[in-house]
Amino acid sequence: MWLTFGLFLAQLGACIGIYLVLRSSRWSLPWKLAAVALPGVLVGTARIAPKDGATVQWGFWILWLAFLVCAFRVLGSAASRGSGQRELSWFTALPLAIILVALGSLPLARLHPIGSYDYRDDVLAAAHDADRAGEPYGVITESFDDSSDETTVATVKRLAGPGNARFVAIFDKLEAEVGGFETSKLSRQQLGTCYVFPVVTSRRDGIEGVTALSRHCTGPSEASSSTRLTDR
Repeated sequence: MWLTFGLFLAQLGACIGIYLVLRSSRWSLPWKLAAVALPGVLVGTARIAPKDGATVQWGFWILWLAFLVCAFRVLGSAASRGSGQRELSWFTALPLAIILVALGSLPLARLHPIGSYDYRDDVLAAAHDADRAGEPYGVITESFDDSSDETTVATVKRLAGPGNARFVAIFDKLEAEVGGFETSKLSRQQLGTCYVFPVVTSRRDGIEGVTALSRHCTGPSEASSSTRLTDR
């Protein structure tokens, strides 16, 4: 029960659950290992669940619930048949439970939904390459990107620098991932020259606070498109 609550109480519930499992006098060591691994398997599969496609999502969660029911039945049966196992002392089980949860949390935190994307590291790498090459680049804040009245052609040209060209390829990848951008539907004549800017939370945070990329064009359309760097 506590192992299941661990899915909602995070590390606290998992520590309590593993502590109780380790002190069980009915499960043998292999069954204790299976019970300890169960929440990791459940959390891991939940974190990689696809975010897109209703049919795929339903099929995934049906399999997830079927696995959960089977696991509970098998572990319950093993507990009902077992007895006389060595019981760990509380001062051994408690730190061991904390260590196991800490070690399990690290790889689980790195899991992401199947088909998701994250280009933040790519943008930071491009920015650092531009810094090393001595190529200045302009950034815009989220408030600037939201206020189209201030986004004039003169402002865009003033902010852009040679280093902004390094973000174009990343924006093109995001365009292929997301699609539906306004600037994708216009001709080259309507777009004119386009510049891609990292969108940051504030100028004080600088490029480390980047959250999105925004493309602003200087042609007759003065079109612009913006997209977040991740869907995770």
